[in-house]
Amino acid sequence: MTDSPQVILRIRPAKEGEKETPRGPLYAESAIAAFNQMESDFNPTVKAAGKEKSVGLAQAWEGTWEYYQKKTGRTDAKRENPRDAIMFVGWYCKDLISDVNGRIDRPGMAEKGFKPEYKISPDNVEDIYLAYNN
Repeated sequence: MTDSPQVILRIRPAKEGEKETPRGPLYAESAIAAFNQMESDFNPTVKAAGKEKSVGLAQAWEGTWEYYQKKTGRTDAKRENPRDAIMFVGWYCKDLISDVNGRIDRPGMAEKGFKPEYKISPDNVEDIYLAYNN
């Protein structure tokens, strides 16, 4: 196992014909699993310290997990379940890219210092991971 984010994040997007996670994530399950390794070291019961309690493999906050369950209809999904954590990270990253890039495209954002080059590319796993943690 490595503890270097530089090594773990050098994972490529899924290529044609590779299995991607259902419901739209952009990356192969191995790339999404790398997020879970960085977040929890694959410990399904790990809990982060601090005000916001993030729990499970993907270190999802309770409110975010509940929103995910509601939006996807996956009400039985558990943060401690590896398959569910992979599904969550894929869904969350796709939603995150759409949200960030949509905000940058809003009128007046360029005047506030937000430039098109600040958009998150679906091909840049490292930038997506950094946004996931912000």
